[in-house]
Amino acid sequence: MNGFTVVFVVFCVGVVVADDSQICPSDDSVAYFPAEDCSQFWQCTEGKPIIQNCPQGLQFNTELNICDWPSNARCANDDDRNNKIPEEKEESDNDNDNQNGNGNNGGEIKEVQICENVECPAEDPDVVVQKPGPSPSQFCKCSHGIPYLLACKDGLVYNADLEVCDYPENETDDRPNNSDEENESKEEANDENNITCQGDCPETDGTPLASSNSNNFCVCGGGVQHVMKCPDGLIFNVKEGICDWP
Repeated sequence: MNGFTVVFVVFCVGVVVADDSQICPSDDSVAYFPAEDCSQFWQCTEGKPIIQNCPQGLQFNTELNICDWPSNARCANDDDRNNKIPEEKEESDNDNDNQNGNGNNGGEIKEVQICENVECPAEDPDVVVQKPGPSPSQFCKCSHGIPYLLACKDGLVYNADLEVCDYPENETDDRPNNSDEENESKEEANDENNITCQGDCPETDGTPLASSNSNNFCVCGGGVQHVMKCPDGLIFNVKEGICDWP
């Protein structure tokens, strides 16, 4: 069955745990890395890398960190793309930089920058706290009370509703809509008051729930229900827990 997983790649089923946990951020945040197989990816949870499988027919999109259609994922061969797990750095001094880097960018080490006038909780909650940054392509990620300034990859902007780096055409907060269709799309994406989630939040964050609208579904984080929207033309498959063809 062809399905589509949006943003929350935790919908996929993980079956293998890697032996080398040094590839994961030491702050226990959730991070994703591409695997050798384009239909798989590594998810770091509590400092441990776990192999995850995309739904049948989908591949891992390294820019958006989601399981996506192959035409969007643009998965190259091993010669063109580093599909393997990053090797452990020999220098132990890099550990702190790995902790402060953006785990979603494949373990790449970047210069640490701090967001100004952004408050973070003193203790990290169960759900990662992220806030918009000073520019559309930047965002602030809280870790141990410190708001670190991170940047999206080239061509992407920060989507505050979904809390991910996204394509500009999908980020509608500040974009004017000039047609009835665009206005309707923005209203459906941002107005959660008209959609109710069915059922209570389970103990495991990221578990999808059905909603009162088949075009939408709900995802729980820290006991809070968040309304998400399926891609155009797809509806939420309650049995499979994914957006699927009608």
